[in-house]
Amino acid sequence: MTTPAIVMLYSKPGCHLCDDVRERLEALRAEGGFTVDDIDITKNPALFERYRYEIPVVFVDGVEIGRGRIEPTQLRERLRRVGEVPGPGAGLEPPP
Repeated sequence: MTTPAIVMLYSKPGCHLCDDVRERLEALRAEGGFTVDDIDITKNPALFERYRYEIPVVFVDGVEIGRGRIEPTQLRERLRRVGEVPGPGAGLEPPP
């Protein structure tokens, strides 16, 4: 059994782009079996300084996969590349 990936979402309250990505991640999480760790950058001065103009920022197992305006297809594709979201039709192929 493999360990589920950890998706880290760096965000802050009142960020509509963060809210959009959070909703997309929650929808994809049902398909992909990963956990989401939502990190409020306003609670950590170093993170706030680093990401305040670039949120949301999304990492999968420590690897950045996107920041700022992340389109739904872009998010799905990048999660699929790391193997956390099945591709279209996954699991629907007929048995050999």
